[in-house]
Amino acid sequence: MKHTARDLAKSLLKIIRENPDKASSAVSRFLEFCKARHLAYLLPNIVNCFEKEVENIKKDETLKIFARFKPSDQILKNIKEMAGANADVDVEITEDKDIIGGFVALYKNKVIDASLKNNLKLLKNKLINA
Repeated sequence: MKHTARDLAKSLLKIIRENPDKASSAVSRFLEFCKARHLAYLLPNIVNCFEKEVENIKKDETLKIFARFKPSDQILKNIKEMAGANADVDVEITEDKDIIGGFVALYKNKVIDASLKNNLKLLKNKLINA
């Protein structure tokens, strides 16, 4: 079986995320695995792939908010609740002058479009289809 650095990094990350309290022993066992299979030459690439995977996870777990103006702390708290995010989640706010009012939030695979433009579109569709 051919092992790639990316697959090995993903496997290690999965094991660590499933058992974070046993991360140290998981890494030790992983290194033993690599040594036994003569894969030590892949370790620098595995580390690079591991770091990229961690960055991708962090991006997916960052709450991204697009709004005309920076939301207040209370509105930010409400957006986090709507998105199902923890209170301490990383937040990236982008001021978007194309948004007249409201906001668009992205978190994991969820999109919350609470923009004025979208709400007006939904109202129009309701009125037309009523």
